[in-house]
Amino acid sequence: MSVLKLGELIKKKQITSEELTGIFLKRLRRYNPVLESVVSYTEDLAYQQAKEADKLLSQGVHLGPLHGIPYGLKDIISVPLYKTTWGSTTFKNQVLNIEAWVYKRLKSAGAVLVAKLVTGSLAYDDIWFGGGTRNPWNIEEFSTGSSAGPAACTSAGMIPFAIGSETAGSITYPASQCGVTALRPTFGSVGRTGVMSLSESLDKLGPFCRNAADCAVILDVIRGKDPDDLSSRDIPFGDPFSVDITKLTVGYLDDADMEVVHVLESKGVKVVPFKLNYTVDSVQGILNFTMDVDMLAHFDEWQQSGKDDDYEAQDQWPVELRRARVVSAVDYLQENRKQSSKIWRFRMWDISRNAWKSGI
Repeated sequence: MSVLKLGELIKKKQITSEELTGIFLKRLRRYNPVLESVVSYTEDLAYQQAKEADKLLSQGVHLGPLHGIPYGLKDIISVPLYKTTWGSTTFKNQVLNIEAWVYKRLKSAGAVLVAKLVTGSLAYDDIWFGGGTRNPWNIEEFSTGSSAGPAACTSAGMIPFAIGSETAGSITYPASQCGVTALRPTFGSVGRTGVMSLSESLDKLGPFCRNAADCAVILDVIRGKDPDDLSSRDIPFGDPFSVDITKLTVGYLDDADMEVVHVLESKGVKVVPFKLNYTVDSVQGILNFTMDVDMLAHFDEWQQSGKDDDYEAQDQWPVELRRARVVSAVDYLQENRKQSSKIWRFRMWDISRNAWKSGI
């Protein structure tokens, strides 16, 4: 059942938040041994928040569509008094008594935190200190991407929605693999205070849901200017349910999923083919370069102390970070210039008028 439908049941008092919280905690405990998707349960906090939501409703106070709705957070997002492990053996007992911005926003909307969900170790892939998170549709496969827990738990109906993060694919990949709807917002839309950083210029937070309408509602709650995150902005967000899609223009690449393109076209959306004057691999190379150097800056002491020897996937981050250590300042600046150039071109891009003609 969708977040919006569950919200209506609570609002109409057909079910209490406390009852709903109990249902989802049971589902989490039932399926987690198979999926390995939960790091820690926040049961005491959840029932406290659920009872408060029910109390407010009994007093005639309704905080909005997320009032009393259970959810989970990727375990790079800090919540006071609970472990924030970053999925790593090194940090598995870490408690950060910081209220993450996104957690504050959800709490103020009446949502109920029931669990901290698996992140790949140090927000990379789906391997963490407790194992590997499984795909609910085929438990012989993994969830993929560091937001593995949010994707798997949402897909399996263990929670109505979850918040994950992405630096380079960690929202889109697991959402696709696990068959859920997720949204990677525009950079700066959602504040990142209290969240483990991989790359300040690339990190983003977004929702995992069962449908697009739920994603829109949750983004509207968590977006906004975070005073402690200088990159965050208060980006205007119109009513997504009043958009006339026949006035939208959507561009697609040669290798796009044409089934998706045809569905959009059948709904009245104008679809336009276009080409890039660079390859996706070249852009990925820039992102990987930036991400590796940024991460090394964050985890320099961790690596130099030899703790990277305990990293869960030795063929991944440790190798990347050792390579990043020999990058020169000149090389780093050149890659940043390439990144800035690509960003500028996208900002100047009017796909509806000339993108398909120019080949940009």
